[in-house]
Amino acid sequence: MNKINHNFKKNYVGLARGFFSLPIISIFSRLSEKERILDKNFFLKRSLFKIFDKNALEIILNYLESVNLIKKLTKEKYFITAFGRYVFNRHGAMNIIYSYKDIVDNLEKILIGKQKKIKCDRIENIYGSGKSHKRKFFDNALSIIKKNKITKIIDLGLGNGDFIRNVLKKKPNLKFVGVDLSKNVINQLKKDLGNSKNMIVSDIFKINQWLKKLKKNNLNDDDKLLINFMFTLHEHNFNDDNKVKNFLNDIRSSFPNATILITEVFEIQPKTFSTVVDNSILPEFILFHKFSKQKLFFYKQFKKIIKTSDYFISTEITYSKIKIGNFTSPSYATIFLKPKK
Repeated sequence: MNKINHNFKKNYVGLARGFFSLPIISIFSRLSEKERILDKNFFLKRSLFKIFDKNALEIILNYLESVNLIKKLTKEKYFITAFGRYVFNRHGAMNIIYSYKDIVDNLEKILIGKQKKIKCDRIENIYGSGKSHKRKFFDNALSIIKKNKITKIIDLGLGNGDFIRNVLKKKPNLKFVGVDLSKNVINQLKKDLGNSKNMIVSDIFKINQWLKKLKKNNLNDDDKLLINFMFTLHEHNFNDDNKVKNFLNDIRSSFPNATILITEVFEIQPKTFSTVVDNSILPEFILFHKFSKQKLFFYKQFKKIIKTSDYFISTEITYSKIKIGNFTSPSYATIFLKPKK
């Protein structure tokens, strides 16, 4: 078999395998989280009996071994391979993709127009987002908070709440407010953090609604207040760039001296992805964002929106850069905005 055919077959197997490997790795990782087996060099099969059906577990472990993620040492003892360590350390991104399994389950209905709305599995999505964001983005966000001596945060779109938890570990005296549309997320954080008045159930894009509730919290809008958007700005289907600019300016009107921290994923043209397809799962991210009618921005487009708003970029950290002709676009970026004078 020549090299070209070998590469074609390798890519083909990867595409075909994803149908099964994605849910198996995603669910296995999430359900085994409490046992922390992915943090250990070795694990025992019996440690998972209280979580999984024994027969199903045997089948899953055999599969994970066959794709070189784990290796069986004895009848009971397994260890995670180097490749498995790489995959499991990044499994949060796989949970995010799997959370949009409704697209796969109902793709025919979607394609012929019988289903217009996409359901997102919030458990998988929130769990995966928390894992992915913590690994890749939290440290840089925390460094910006520390450098700018932020003392107050409004977190818009809480995910699983891990960002606020990590901030409070570093700055326990920091004042915070969390706003999220999910009552389940809010209720869980109320239990975890023990400060119910700082948790608001509301649509983050309806500023006036959560602002009314916020006023009861006596959170002053000074220059040490930061408003955080971590992969939430794209969730609103902005159909015009001016509406994004106006949304940012509405925040400026409500909080004249506050800074903004935005972490976002960016759209990349298909012809560009075709040259780096083996190194990125962003095509899958773009697929489910588009089907679920979320607004993805191109990097240059997003920078232009900010330039026309009432803010300027003070700090920018980019990730996973992809070369597009003579221009290099990040797949993700953390952007710290300050109000213009």
